[in-house]
Amino acid sequence: MTDSQNIPLKRISVEVAAIIASILLAFSIDAWWDDQQDREDEQVILLSLHEELVGLEEYWPWLDQYVGGINESAKNLLASAVGGNQTLSEGEFDRLLADLTWFVMASDLDLPVLESLVLGGDLSLISDRSLRQKLRVWKGGHDNLKERLRHQKQFFDNRFMPYLDKNVSLQQIYNVAAQMPGFPRDTFPQHKIELSDITSHLHLLADPEFQNLLTRRVEENTTLLENRSEDYHRELRELIEFVEKELAK
Repeated sequence: MTDSQNIPLKRISVEVAAIIASILLAFSIDAWWDDQQDREDEQVILLSLHEELVGLEEYWPWLDQYVGGINESAKNLLASAVGGNQTLSEGEFDRLLADLTWFVMASDLDLPVLESLVLGGDLSLISDRSLRQKLRVWKGGHDNLKERLRHQKQFFDNRFMPYLDKNVSLQQIYNVAAQMPGFPRDTFPQHKIELSDITSHLHLLADPEFQNLLTRRVEENTTLLENRSEDYHRELRELIEFVEKELAK
């Protein structure tokens, strides 16, 4: 009998099969572990995204009331200016004008988690393709809203405040700014500046430039309050519900 005939072929076949099986099992375990890790990573992202979107949804009513307060003061000043109704007292004029020194920053609407997902290329970590697409589309509309806020801030910095710097005693105006616009009951500690002279600002009501600035403030605030996309808040709510369903899986 030759040496080749003495080789235990059956045993070798079994051993080879066992090795192959162990390799496949290892690959399977690695794939399962990777899937588990991916799912855990996705859960963390979805939880952070959900918290961020819910926070934005809850922030809007406060922001609308705040902007509404600014707008109401601008409207009252404008009505007195263009209507020739000079019945405002000097103190009331200063109080209304103080409301117009407040503004909204685009950064108030920042969504760092969503920004990181889209701009950082991490959106692929969310497994549901429909959710990824909805997030991209909605973010586009949200970015347009923030861009309008940036334009408003430029107008505020480049036109409105320079006019006040030139024509108004800002110390006197700040002395009467005891509460945030839209929240008259929520007063805050105020450090008043002692002034030797009180300046009357009522003559500004007859200034065409002041009237134009008031008109711009009213238009811009109205845009933010009323002219948002009709789908903006509905789609935000849908996104939140979509994320909740993904978290529940």
